[in-house]
Amino acid sequence: MSHRVRSLFPGMVVTAGVVFGMVGPASAGRLGPPPAVIQTGLASFHLNDHIFRPGDRIVATVHINAATCFVPGQCIGRFTWSTPGAGEKGGCPVTQIVPPGNPTLYCRGRARTALSGWTTAGAGFSSSGGGATSDDYYTVVGKKAAIIEGYINNRDGGGVAGTTVEAVPSSLKRSGTVKATSAVDGYYEMEVKPGTYHVVPTGGPTGKKSKSKYKPVGTSIAAKAGKNAHASFTLDAGLELNMHIDAPSVPADGQQVISGTIDVTEYGKPKANATVRLNPLPDLAALARVTTAPHVAICGPSGIAWPKGNLAAPLGNSVDVQTDANGSYKFTLSAGTVPGTWALEAEAIAAKVSADSREVQSVVLTPIGNAGTADFVTALKTYAGSAALASVGDPNAVHDALIKLAVPGSPLAGLTFDNAAGSDGVELLVSPAQSPPSVATDAKISAPSSLVVPFSRWAGASLPTPLASFYEAFQRGRLERVPTFAQWANGDTSVAGWSLVAGSTTSVSRGNFYGFGWGVGTAPGACA
Repeated sequence: MSHRVRSLFPGMVVTAGVVFGMVGPASAGRLGPPPAVIQTGLASFHLNDHIFRPGDRIVATVHINAATCFVPGQCIGRFTWSTPGAGEKGGCPVTQIVPPGNPTLYCRGRARTALSGWTTAGAGFSSSGGGATSDDYYTVVGKKAAIIEGYINNRDGGGVAGTTVEAVPSSLKRSGTVKATSAVDGYYEMEVKPGTYHVVPTGGPTGKKSKSKYKPVGTSIAAKAGKNAHASFTLDAGLELNMHIDAPSVPADGQQVISGTIDVTEYGKPKANATVRLNPLPDLAALARVTTAPHVAICGPSGIAWPKGNLAAPLGNSVDVQTDANGSYKFTLSAGTVPGTWALEAEAIAAKVSADSREVQSVVLTPIGNAGTADFVTALKTYAGSAALASVGDPNAVHDALIKLAVPGSPLAGLTFDNAAGSDGVELLVSPAQSPPSVATDAKISAPSSLVVPFSRWAGASLPTPLASFYEAFQRGRLERVPTFAQWANGDTSVAGWSLVAGSTTSVSRGNFYGFGWGVGTAPGACA
């Protein structure tokens, strides 16, 4: 319920809200460009209009956009209403406590006296990450002023600055024509004599001859004393996004790095610092994008852009990136070993999504072979005594040698290889490309379709033809059996050449997106 409060300015009335207006001469003629305003992403501040008359109700609205920030607890706990000039608080609390969630809060007042020009009102927020401010502009005109106002927006819903708006009297007496230019937010206003006008937008960011690009091309409107007449227009132009990916198809060998570029323009000119949302595999839920689908990492100018998190806790949510000074975002795709089709949706962020500001492209990861884990030992024998295995003498060398050998046409093609940190040291996982090991949130690995090479558990000295060194058996093609994941975990004593222990576990040895279905390439642009 409204109540009267004491004002800092004599002769003004405030009703449970901010004081709007201050003593000054009545406005005459055009007001000129409105002041620049600030809107923090944490919370917005808006007025119910920009032009008021004495006695009009003004409603200030605050909406909390961020319920939580990057630290635990509520993001915005309180804020302070601010008003023009001396910071009069009016009838709103000096400090407004914010309830949890995303509430909308209001402060109401009445315009009392005409102002000489534009001014601002706003709210100062106290957040867990620091202070922030949002504000809006307004003015109070004479009681009988006739105003034509409106917005020029582009097709994306954003404001268009620099459009010339003409109000031509219906009598066609050009001497009575009034002009205004849209501000940064697309708003324009003009004070006119009461009468009927044809309002036409021209020019703007697309050039002086862009009249036909506005919808509507023009409109007739009646301007009445003491009233605001509204005429808004849409410029059929805006953000355009074009995405190029160099290769539509690559072998799923984990080695492929694909270059790509996203270009954003606005009104035909490069749009620097445009926000682009990257949304891989848009038809899947966030978790499925990083667990069940082909694995492709997006690498930007400063490292991996997507996915976020790590192998134990991957985050498949969309990410926002920025174009450079030339309106471009250059990236690479580090393709993994899981065959299938991977898609990327890129969208230039705007108030509205248009077909021109969004694009989807796909990359097909083709299988490189059909080898399964049952083929591993036999396939390895084909390389017995080869130079590729001659210098292998530690787990990392074994891993790297197998990755190099598993190329299209190889008897190992179709298998993937990952080193992990086991309970007995480094262990090698041999897996089908279609079924890479999975990693739990505690970094423990589950690989029911895989073989495990537990290097420290080699017991070749007990074989009919003793081989004390695993690496000698590996190089000479004398490896006869490799335990399955289940045999290794259960300590199966029937696997010749190995001394297995029940209860063995293994974890990822590195947190970044390398292996386990993700790319292992080292070519320029790989960011694993």
